[in-house]
Amino acid sequence: MKDVPNAILQMAYNKIHIPLLMLTTSALSKICSNDNLKYCKIPFGNGVGNQSLDESSFPLESSLTETTFQSYRNWLMVINMIATTEVAMGWYEHHTRMLHDEHFSMSFDAWRDMDKQLRTQFINCPFTIDLESSTYIHLLERARMDAFLSHCTKSQQTFKSHRSFWTYRPYHNPHLDSGNTTSPQFTPYDKLHHDDSFREGKKPTLCLRCGIHGHRVNNCSSAQSSHPDCPILSEWKNNWLITNKNKHLCVMFNIRGHCAEPLNTNHREHSCSLCGFTTHPASRCSRN
Repeated sequence: MKDVPNAILQMAYNKIHIPLLMLTTSALSKICSNDNLKYCKIPFGNGVGNQSLDESSFPLESSLTETTFQSYRNWLMVINMIATTEVAMGWYEHHTRMLHDEHFSMSFDAWRDMDKQLRTQFINCPFTIDLESSTYIHLLERARMDAFLSHCTKSQQTFKSHRSFWTYRPYHNPHLDSGNTTSPQFTPYDKLHHDDSFREGKKPTLCLRCGIHGHRVNNCSSAQSSHPDCPILSEWKNNWLITNKNKHLCVMFNIRGHCAEPLNTNHREHSCSLCGFTTHPASRCSRN
């Protein structure tokens, strides 16, 4: 594009920021042919009340990429037409500095944001760019820091979204598995799996009478043993039995407090498994 459209020059003369995406080859061709363009009234400056190109008809400058950054040459062409030679040389040196940065691709977001600030300020109040000035150096450092923080924020958001996705557990509807398409209803669940002993990593309570986990013999409602053909025998291991290893105790007496079996040489001893006294069972022992 050898010629700059008059509409672009009018934006510069009226101190209106010109996004680089309005200076691409395709955008300039669109402007020259007046292809579906929008205009707006200038609300300030010498051109107040006049019509100017509406930049909303073009992509946002934040979507500028390294490929479309080639439109910067057309910006330099605009500078040559509206500024002095000394001012134009500062912009050429700035352009060369950006392209010769060995980390240009990694720092592209920082260069793009910094350059936008320079062009915006220049349109409002023209100045000469000095690459060695503290203002230029600090502006570049701040742009790099802002780009770095923005990248960190996006990475953190991406990490959280992936984490929430992998930790999400889909709702399991048993009605759909069974082929029932009716609305979900409350159904009983196995309280055994919600027992605190499971959550704490402890072994669940085992009933020595019926053989079911979740309760003890003294709370058992079963009328008979899980194996009626076999007697219920258990060797109690506690501090008292360490010194009385030869004694075998009656389980029913220690848990329920009574036993219908007659005392004889073949029956287990009716003694407390905790303290050894015969006056009470372990279920009513003060050590329990």
